[in-house]
Amino acid sequence: MFRYLFLFITFFLSILHADLNMTDIDEYHDNFAEWLVNTSDTLDNYFIDSNKTTHSKTYAEVKTSCAFENSQKSEYALRLKIRINLPKLQDKLRIVFEDATSDDELYDGTKLNNNYEHLENQSYSFRLEYFNYIIKKFRIIMGVGARFKKFNLQPYLNMKVKYKIEDTPEHKESFFNRFRYYSDGDIENTTLLKSLYILDNNFFFTLNNSFRYRNWTSKRDIVNDASFVRLLRKKEQVSIGASITSKQEKSNIYVEYYQLYHSYRNLLYKDWVYYELLSSVLKRRENDYHDSYRFMFNIGAVFGKD
Repeated sequence: MFRYLFLFITFFLSILHADLNMTDIDEYHDNFAEWLVNTSDTLDNYFIDSNKTTHSKTYAEVKTSCAFENSQKSEYALRLKIRINLPKLQDKLRIVFEDATSDDELYDGTKLNNNYEHLENQSYSFRLEYFNYIIKKFRIIMGVGARFKKFNLQPYLNMKVKYKIEDTPEHKESFFNRFRYYSDGDIENTTLLKSLYILDNNFFFTLNNSFRYRNWTSKRDIVNDASFVRLLRKKEQVSIGASITSKQEKSNIYVEYYQLYHSYRNLLYKDWVYYELLSSVLKRRENDYHDSYRFMFNIGAVFGKD
């Protein structure tokens, strides 16, 4: 794993000042971004034959991660997300393809899947979503999709509901719920309450509370998270926060782990390659709540998104 991290970092650092190499990489990036948009337009024109000019929100994002924790083995992961929007349908239809962790509303990076060399062993989700505002503050997204790993395919029905409880210049609060029913009878329901307090033009306080039910396990997931976020420059930000991840089993609730974390994100090259540095102190139940120190390094690339 260390050799992949070393090679990945060395690759970018060695070519940052090599105009020819970066020109080639820029060309590959632009060609792939153009292909994504053209794919979106082709699908869009299939449904609606119109000369209407629209701005495409289609994009793809790939991210590689490496994590080190004193009480755990080193971990690594590769994540992928593609969203194809069809703007001529009044921004109401999109296609989403992403790995399981990107599809997980409660994923916090404290565990990586170590499938960097065996991407076929990862689970992925592919779905078609239709969304609309019922009223100004109430949004519903209906969709069909499939969860698959190698040759195992599980279709599902997907419904998301988002309601804006408050939307003022100083405070924004939203209720979010995602219900998913799989063809094999599995049921998953995730509920989130998200609050954002604008303390200054570039300074925010966030408070997120979530609960997840899955009928294939007797344990329910509960996550409570609070953080301060400072925007420093364009696409550069720093945050500090704390979270508690718990499990509920019947009437018993216990803490899976406590986390105190700090993160920094900035651009590495132009506006499409970025890096993230994340450090945290955790108290895990599996370690009898002794302190463990975790550091994670991410490098990501975005294609087709302004």
